[in-house]
Amino acid sequence: MEWRSEWDSRLKNPGVVRELLEVLASDPGQTFDLLFHADFADRLLGVMRQAGPQSEGFGRMQQTFAETVEKIRSLIVLAASNGFSSAGRYTDLTPAAMSSILDLSHDLSMIKHSQMA
Repeated sequence: MEWRSEWDSRLKNPGVVRELLEVLASDPGQTFDLLFHADFADRLLGVMRQAGPQSEGFGRMQQTFAETVEKIRSLIVLAASNGFSSAGRYTDLTPAAMSSILDLSHDLSMIKHSQMA
C-alpha cells in the first residue's frame, strides 16, 4: 500500500498508522483484514452511539464490537512480532489502550475509504 501525503493531515496518528501499515505490507491479507475490521469497528461504534444502550439488539452489537476489537488487537500483536514498536499502546487491557484502538480504527477506516474512492 502506498502512503498518501493527504493522510498526514487527516489522521490523528499518521506516524503510527504508517509504521503499522509498513510492517504489515509484506502480507496484503493481513493489511486487508486490519482495514476491514477497523472500518467495521468504527462504523459499529457509530451505530451503537446513535442507537443507545436501551435499543433492541444493543447487547449483540456490544458483543460483535468486542470481538472485532479483539481481531484488531490480534493483528497488532502479530505486527509487534514483525517490528511494530507502538503495539503496547494498543494491546494493553486498559481504558487508554481501548481509546487508542478506537482512534486507530477511525484512522484506518479513513484509509480504507480513501482507497475505495
